[in-house]
Amino acid sequence: MIQPLSKRRSLRLTQPGPQLGEFVSAQCQRLCEAMGAGSNADLYNELLLEILGTAAGRSLLNPPLAPSAISDDHTPVEFSLAFVPHAAPDVRILVEPGGGTGDYAEDARVGRKVFEALADRWSFSLVHLNQVADVFFPSSSQVPFALGCALALRSTGQPVFKAYLNPAVRGPGRAARVVEEALTRLGYQAAVEPLFRQAARRHPGSDSLPFFALDLGNWDAPRAKAYVAHHNIAAADVKAVSRLVPGEHPEAVEEFVHLTLGDGPYCRRPVVSYYSFTGASADRPSGYTVQLPIRDYVRDDQEARDRAAVVFQHYDLDVQALDRALAAMTPRRLSSGVGLMAYLALAYEHDQPPRVTVYLSSQAYHVPPPRTTRPVPA
Repeated sequence: MIQPLSKRRSLRLTQPGPQLGEFVSAQCQRLCEAMGAGSNADLYNELLLEILGTAAGRSLLNPPLAPSAISDDHTPVEFSLAFVPHAAPDVRILVEPGGGTGDYAEDARVGRKVFEALADRWSFSLVHLNQVADVFFPSSSQVPFALGCALALRSTGQPVFKAYLNPAVRGPGRAARVVEEALTRLGYQAAVEPLFRQAARRHPGSDSLPFFALDLGNWDAPRAKAYVAHHNIAAADVKAVSRLVPGEHPEAVEEFVHLTLGDGPYCRRPVVSYYSFTGASADRPSGYTVQLPIRDYVRDDQEARDRAAVVFQHYDLDVQALDRALAAMTPRRLSSGVGLMAYLALAYEHDQPPRVTVYLSSQAYHVPPPRTTRPVPA
């Protein structure tokens, strides 16, 4: 999952040693094979390297060219696995096009060119992205993140994509106006007032709008997604903000949060909700997802794995598949570092079974050491 950024770093021209593209491609290959998707690995890798562009040739002996929105160590790639009972998980990859250069205008230009090339190759429309382009792509901006690209493969082998956009592109104070304008242009004006009244304004300073996303490609029901980061929220409050989406899920959402992080409040990295909008429900969200930054609330990756295993058992998911995925990402002992499992998420979409998604950090540049004390809450 994308997250806020710190300062950018300057370009280093030397490129000796192991390369970023080699590192993430090997992870992709192993992960696909571990999840029973080995036949798709070549296409995943081809698309991954195409989106990374020249960043694939960067040496891992040098620091990242620029801090990336994708991960804590600024690797511009993140993997995720979406699990439902009695089925192989879907493999997904999130990439910052071009790897990020530190220049907003250049990153926006590169990112849009990547989407144009993908749309041309895979015959899909960019009409929704173009509808909001002038909202999210001003000629200049002080924000460090311009655009992210996620990809997944359908059962047919056809890839689908998502564009991740930055509502703070015109300044954090105007992020709500940007999201409101984007939803209005996409036909969801009636949903704006409930979103901000119920989900994004608990009290001043408690919520922010970090990202906005669009499904691009041949989706059955393409979505627009508004992300809300909830600072210092507790499990009962997450239950409350999930009620914006109709259904019987709020109790399950609260239980999921409690199983993963305890009761809260969660005072380190914020819990994130995202609300999905489709043409089937223009006046309210059609789906809700809660994303829990599990890496900030555990001592090490072994503890993160053990908490995730409890969640998997509760939802009748394959714990062995989780273990294979972690082993595919890294040969190190899970107790030797933290941050491999970045987020654990629970998603409810209209007419679909609940889905648990595990977000896995590549950690090509750095693995943080385990914490010596357990973060609060336990």
